[in-house]
Amino acid sequence: MLHDPAGCAWRSPKAAAAGLDDECALSVADWRDDARLSAADRAYLAFTEQFVTSVPHISPDEIEALLEHSDPERVYAFIEALYLMEMTERVDIVMRAAL
Repeated sequence: MLHDPAGCAWRSPKAAAAGLDDECALSVADWRDDARLSAADRAYLAFTEQFVTSVPHISPDEIEALLEHSDPERVYAFIEALYLMEMTERVDIVMRAAL
């Protein structure tokens, strides 16, 4: 979602072990039209897209969509991990451009 080719090429060993393949990973750009994704996947991707675009504009409805699929503790853990990953990715992009 940040249009970073180096970041898009990286694969987490844990994600691969859980069954994430390259085709699925690369389809994130077209997540709205990917029939393989569940309602939970779509809720999490919609939230992620809004988070990356503008955290202050996350709506209560977007939080509620996550809570339809996960308990509050899991949603909190997801948002915390998303924050760390997104910030790390942004730092990586800047550092590669600067160096």
